[in-house]
Amino acid sequence: MHIDSTRLMYSVFQSCRHGLHYSGTQLELLLETLDIVKQQRVLFVNVDDNWVKQHELESLAVAPLARLTRNDALSSANQPLFMLIDVGAHDLQRLWSAEAVPVVRRLGYAFHILPALLWKPQAFKPDLYMFCFRMVGLHWAELSSELRQAFCALQGLTLDEAARLIEENNSGD
Repeated sequence: MHIDSTRLMYSVFQSCRHGLHYSGTQLELLLETLDIVKQQRVLFVNVDDNWVKQHELESLAVAPLARLTRNDALSSANQPLFMLIDVGAHDLQRLWSAEAVPVVRRLGYAFHILPALLWKPQAFKPDLYMFCFRMVGLHWAELSSELRQAFCALQGLTLDEAARLIEENNSGD
């Protein structure tokens, strides 16, 4: 059976955004699914029917016709977005375990729009995403260096430029 991994991503990021009690369990499932996406290099991942039933993911099943009409490949165009999602999911799990709920909620908000952009990476606009970047910047020091680098890569910033923007934002200037 094929499932739409982007719908799972969206659901998990919404869960994190709202700080729902089951976010930790969902993050584990998301990390497992992201590994499958990386192995198969597609967004409609082929998984065992029993795995789908075990995780109650039947609603994410993809009809055969949909697989034929959409290009679901991971490509050089959507790779930066996917990298941010993948690295971000690991950070979310770490931060959830550390009970850093405000950071998890902000990251969930910043990430919830990214899965849809995997289908249309040309629609990503760094200037429009700057709101999310600045919001996440409130917790910049709590993010892993990999996540900071992934944010910078997507925004077209160096780490120094990002630090300067975040400092300006946090100082209220």
